[in-house]
Amino acid sequence: MIPDHKTNLVYFSSLIRTLYEPEWARIESILKKHQIQYELLHATKSIWCRDYMPIQVAGNDFVQFQYNSSYIREKKYFDEKTIPQDVAEWQSFNIRSTDIILDGGNVVRSKDKVIISDRVYNDNYTWSRPLLIREIEKLLQSEVIIIPAYPKDMTGHADGLVRFYDEKTVLINSSDSEPEKMWYTKFVQRLKEKSLDCIEVPIFDDPNPLKDKDIGSAVGIYLNFLEIGNLIILPVFASKDLQTVDGLSVEDIDKNVIKQFKNRYRNHIVELVEINRIGRQGGLMNCITWNIKGTNS
Repeated sequence: MIPDHKTNLVYFSSLIRTLYEPEWARIESILKKHQIQYELLHATKSIWCRDYMPIQVAGNDFVQFQYNSSYIREKKYFDEKTIPQDVAEWQSFNIRSTDIILDGGNVVRSKDKVIISDRVYNDNYTWSRPLLIREIEKLLQSEVIIIPAYPKDMTGHADGLVRFYDEKTVLINSSDSEPEKMWYTKFVQRLKEKSLDCIEVPIFDDPNPLKDKDIGSAVGIYLNFLEIGNLIILPVFASKDLQTVDGLSVEDIDKNVIKQFKNRYRNHIVELVEINRIGRQGGLMNCITWNIKGTNS
């Protein structure tokens, strides 16, 4: 697998330019500042391109899983379901397709490991679990680590729960604010069973989520950052409409996380972006991007 710090090209859905013009301007300015190559995907039906685009294994070798998870099959989300093969840019890659259903947001990668939530079992219920894991490992040429899906997340994605820091260490959300204690214990236990050390990162619940959204707000989830090469674009959340949470200053929470990231990622540049309006739709920087190592690199 190609870990995030080895990638050098990032794609966004072209929809982001019109649906979220101010947020796109902030993101684009960071990319231009650091001379990060970026492209736009056309014929997409949502901005969540991580989920429907293929997973790069090596060079021009990509695996396309089926973008057909249980939540996206609901009628109310039909108009938001992108068909990967309809995306013009998809045609330029060497794609190996599989019948296995798996969103890109549920694949957290390192060089030789991927972390996937157990939602993959429910979405592929006709497979025996051992055979399913063996097939995914064969396709991705990596060890698959299964974690329990977060019970309050309808997508069942792993990318808001855990990220690789290095091959032996992962970043996870802090237990201090975690009401699902039984789930959290199983989650951490599973990672430690695979000899992964865990570093906790603060998290908080959005006090102002959109009331008409089934998918919960991603505001407060710092782990949903973009890492591309030596650049990290980290979401921060202090804004005019979000200044305190549970009596604590959001600006102070931001500062704490920024300090932690800058201390941990000393060989990286850490840039900050506030995209709360996108976050309240259910995702942040990792969700709205598809970063790869350019096949001509």
